[in-house]
Amino acid sequence: MTLSAIRNVCGACALTVIGAISARAQAPTSTTAADATTNGVYVGGQFGVLGGSSLWAPYDFVDGSGCQFGGFNIGYRRRVPSGIVFGGEADLSFGAEPVDGNSNAREIPELFGTVRGRIGYGPKRWFVYGTGGLAWNRNQLTGDPPTGETAPSAIFLQHIGWTIGAGIERSIDARWSANAEYLYTSAGPSMNQLRVGLHYTLGSDIGSSSEPLGVSPLDTENWSAYGQTTFVGQYAAPFSAPYRGANSLDPNTARETWDVTFYLGRRLWTGAAFWINPEIDQGYGLSNTLGVAGFTSGEAYKVGFTHPYVRVPRFFVQQTIDLGGATESLDAGLNQFRGTRTTNRLVATVGKFSVSDIFDTIGYAHDPRGDFMNWSLVDAGTFDYAADAWGFTYGAALEWYQGHWVARGGFFDLSLVPNSADLDSGFE
Repeated sequence: MTLSAIRNVCGACALTVIGAISARAQAPTSTTAADATTNGVYVGGQFGVLGGSSLWAPYDFVDGSGCQFGGFNIGYRRRVPSGIVFGGEADLSFGAEPVDGNSNAREIPELFGTVRGRIGYGPKRWFVYGTGGLAWNRNQLTGDPPTGETAPSAIFLQHIGWTIGAGIERSIDARWSANAEYLYTSAGPSMNQLRVGLHYTLGSDIGSSSEPLGVSPLDTENWSAYGQTTFVGQYAAPFSAPYRGANSLDPNTARETWDVTFYLGRRLWTGAAFWINPEIDQGYGLSNTLGVAGFTSGEAYKVGFTHPYVRVPRFFVQQTIDLGGATESLDAGLNQFRGTRTTNRLVATVGKFSVSDIFDTIGYAHDPRGDFMNWSLVDAGTFDYAADAWGFTYGAALEWYQGHWVARGGFFDLSLVPNSADLDSGFE
């Protein structure tokens, strides 16, 4: 795994120091298929949806809020010659951001985890298993605001209990495996989890002379998995502000943003692929992203939470139809399979993504995690676009490439009101 650092120093009525670290797995030249489940310690992540007590906020498919979750896990497994697989796993998950509104009391899962044993049986490449053990959670209980206040009241509740469930796991290559499982948890309010996970087995030869230290990416003919994490810290030094107001930059303050994004893909048929990018976010910009006209960090939006939360900014199907011309080679990367394409082609994209993914392709200020971080230069400086407050929406786009020229068109959903986190479910 390689590391790249981005550091900018900007002055705008204050001194803002920015540091960002981005890490991603690099594509290998080949991948060896696994003949059997690899024994040893593994690390990975999981993503899923929750159900349970009626006090919990329902999952909102359009806005991506409610009881979705994601997180990380570490475990150990071993297969014996008889085909029995046994081991254990510990995981930590983050809930979605709270749903807006003034409904009655709701208990929203914010942070939860399990420590479980696993035992199963199956052929070399896959196995089914049962699992159970200890569970805990930290939930946020929200309700109607007290008399005379506009903000809803909120308290945090800790619960410890037990969990039991079952699942199936299959090896993808020598290191990577995927699983799907159901867990029932009794820790405070009852909870049902449907989750999928991706695991990387470290093995006993990690760090040996035959294999470099790090994580080999999942880059097979039909599957792709990459990851990226970025941390941005900002500080505004003390300064005189005699005309300071509600929308001014506060002096002598520091804030941070942090995100972890996974880029998971599956080939469907010739020229087509499905991509999904689950993401964990945390933090705000300086002064709630107010007070600087060209804000210094494109990672800082006017929405956010102090605790980590899960969103799915992108899930889409993309179809490429070659129309002739010179052949171009493509390297494996974020939301891109290794392969070839022709200079003349049609590309159709349908699902949830950002309009600027298609219509703003400037190479110098497109993604604040790898380019210039100034908000005025990233996407919004070119034009306003249909999106929620995070910058993503549902829609479809068609691109026609002809040599050095390209024509693009699209149809996209708007938010209910400008700069809102709520999309219009009726496309009206």
